[in-house]
Amino acid sequence: METSRYLKILLGRRWIVLLTTIVAGVVVAFFALRTVPVYTATAKLRVVPFGVNTPDYGAYLYFDRLVATYAELVQSNTVTDEAKTRLGLEWLPPYTIETIPQTELMRLDVTSEYPEMSANVANTLAQILIEQNEAIATRSSENDSSLQSRINELSDQINVLTEERTILENQIPQDVVRIAEINQELDTLRQTYNLLLLSSVQREVSQSSQANALTLVERATVPQLPSSSNSRTTIILGTIVGFLGGVGLAFIAEAINPRLYTTQQIEATTRATIIGRIPPIRRKYRKDVFGGDARAAEAFRRLRTNLINLANLNGSTGDSGPHQGKLILLASAIPGDGKSTIAANLARSLARNQQSVVLVDADMRRPTQHTIFGISNDGDSLSNVLLEKSSIDEATEGVGMQNLKLVPAGVSTFNSTELLASQKMAALTNHLLEHFDVVIFDGPAILAAPDSVALAALVDGVILVVDPKRTSQKIVDMAREELDQVGANVLGVVLNRVPADKATMWPSYSIMKQPHN
Repeated sequence: METSRYLKILLGRRWIVLLTTIVAGVVVAFFALRTVPVYTATAKLRVVPFGVNTPDYGAYLYFDRLVATYAELVQSNTVTDEAKTRLGLEWLPPYTIETIPQTELMRLDVTSEYPEMSANVANTLAQILIEQNEAIATRSSENDSSLQSRINELSDQINVLTEERTILENQIPQDVVRIAEINQELDTLRQTYNLLLLSSVQREVSQSSQANALTLVERATVPQLPSSSNSRTTIILGTIVGFLGGVGLAFIAEAINPRLYTTQQIEATTRATIIGRIPPIRRKYRKDVFGGDARAAEAFRRLRTNLINLANLNGSTGDSGPHQGKLILLASAIPGDGKSTIAANLARSLARNQQSVVLVDADMRRPTQHTIFGISNDGDSLSNVLLEKSSIDEATEGVGMQNLKLVPAGVSTFNSTELLASQKMAALTNHLLEHFDVVIFDGPAILAAPDSVALAALVDGVILVVDPKRTSQKIVDMAREELDQVGANVLGVVLNRVPADKATMWPSYSIMKQPHN
């Protein structure tokens, strides 16, 4: 698909896009304006793993375990109950704690409808968590009192032995054996003492590190803006999402029931050439475009020229039959495509070309031509002729224009399809050909009634009228299949209500060349 085709699809389905956008915007606005804003305050803490000197894989695992411990601790009843007591609250607003990737920091987020409460709760929880960590370190220090007692005991033993050795060294004669025994005992006690003293120092350092493993690096401040999305931003985003959804629905609708946008697409669907493009006709000139709508009149002149060349209406040599192209049926796939208006103005255009034309309103279900030309539909008519209530000459009426006659449809009949497919209809067409150069039939919509399909088998050619803005590709394809089943000769396609700039190549030139009435 080309970009222009996408744009045409969106333009053709613009109501889907517009309505979806409006509905989405209104729904989002309704909920956004009713939503109470909430505020989030954040306190940041630093976690330093104690007792870790080298950042190896084990240290990372230990750090994760330590963070998980703090996250579990802040959710414990001990911390929450203490926070409620300090703040005088019966309940705490929702809060979360998580690590900041690639850092040693944790963020404690508290969300509530009141900004001051969010900040106070965040700072209180952070402080209680730090205090709990220090308390754990303190309890660990208390558990090490037995080690200190053993160190003190060894120190006393060393002092006693040292004093005894001093006394023995001052005696004459000296007790060399006892002095040697004391020296040996002192060496053993001092080694044990040094080991225990080193272990005590290491534990003190570890406990001190543990107490300082969690610190507050940034207190929570009172938030000034709500953390939930701004209502205006939410509405804008909702409207954008609605617009995108509408675009998607437009393309889905197009996939289900594609419309006709390009010349190539229309000709491929109808399997016929486009022989005319009629612009929108101003209302007061629809019955006769030659009365003042110059742009539409020029389009019908082009259609007339193409039809004369295509159907050999001038009767040039090389005809394959006695009336090649003289019997022409105008049909559309569905009602409302403007077929009757085009049939009336095409008949006028051919009559202005000095050709005798009779326009037969073959739509006996919803006749229109008598209204366009302002004549009665209750007298002699096509239905009366086929029912043998009057003759074709009596049913043929003048419309106040040279070279143009009209056969009105008459009253509705229950068996119009059978009448149009009868031998009487075939005889009627032969009679009309003896008196007119061109016979134009205005039949009902192909998919609305089988009358036009029955009539298509009798005429020399069918002109298919299509309004691309309201007729889908599937509908046109179904109409063409109906015509193919009876072997109808489709002369071409006339596009109705196309933009004026597409109806003629040089619209401004054609307008300038119109004679002034």
